[in-house]
Amino acid sequence: MAVSPTLIRGSIQLVLDCVSGITTAAESMHQTIATSATSWLHPLSSFWLLKEIRKPTAYAVVRTASDILNKSVTKSLTDGRAHSELRSLDSSEIRYAAVLNGICGDHFEERGNVLAIPMEFVRQSDMPAASPHIVVLVHGLCLAEDSWQKDGHPGMGEHLKRELGMAPVYLRYNTGRRVSTNGKELSRQLDDLLAAWPVPVESLSLVGYSMGGLVIRSACWYADTEQRSWLKFLT
Repeated sequence: MAVSPTLIRGSIQLVLDCVSGITTAAESMHQTIATSATSWLHPLSSFWLLKEIRKPTAYAVVRTASDILNKSVTKSLTDGRAHSELRSLDSSEIRYAAVLNGICGDHFEERGNVLAIPMEFVRQSDMPAASPHIVVLVHGLCLAEDSWQKDGHPGMGEHLKRELGMAPVYLRYNTGRRVSTNGKELSRQLDDLLAAWPVPVESLSLVGYSMGGLVIRSACWYADTEQRSWLKFLT
C-alpha cells in the first residue's frame, strides 16, 4: 500500500523529535552519573578532559543536528498546505494520525507537525442539508470520525438521519490537546456551524463517546461563560 508524502513527512518530524528527546534524557543521565562518580576530582573541575567526561559534546552534536533537520522539515510545511494535505489522507492514514494525535497531539501542535489534526466538521456533503435538526457526533481518544461506523455498516449518525430526520455532523479533532482547549474551540465552531447552516436551525444535539463527552461538557461551560448563541438551540 502506498503511503502519502504527508504521512511520511509527519512521521519524520516525530522521529527527529524522539531522537532529540532521547538524546537529552541520555545526556542528563550520563551527566548525573559522571558528576557523582568524579566528585572527588572537584579540584580539577576546570580540566577539559573532566568537563568532557561529565558533559560529552557528542550529545549536543546529535541534538543540534536533529533539531536542524526537524526545523528544515517543519519550515517546508509552514506555507499553509499542512491542513489541506492532512485532509487528503485516506481513512486508514487518518486513523493512524488519530492514534498519534491521541498520544502526543499537544506536542504535534507545539512543534508544527503536519500530522497535528485541526478541529473541523467533516462529511457535511452527506448531510440532509434541509434539516433544521442538527446532531454533532464527537469521537473519543485516539479515534477519528469513522469510529461511528463499523465495517462499512450504517452508524449512529446514519440511523439518526434515517429515523429522526436529523442532520449528522462529524467532528474531527486532535484528542491529544487539553480537553478544555478542545472544548473552547468546539464552542466557537458550533456558533460558526449554526450561522452557516442553509436553513433556520430548530435544535442542536451533541453526542460524545468517551473523551468526546468531556469535550462536549467543556464546550457547554464555555458557551455559558461566553454567551454563545448555539446554547439556546441545545436539546
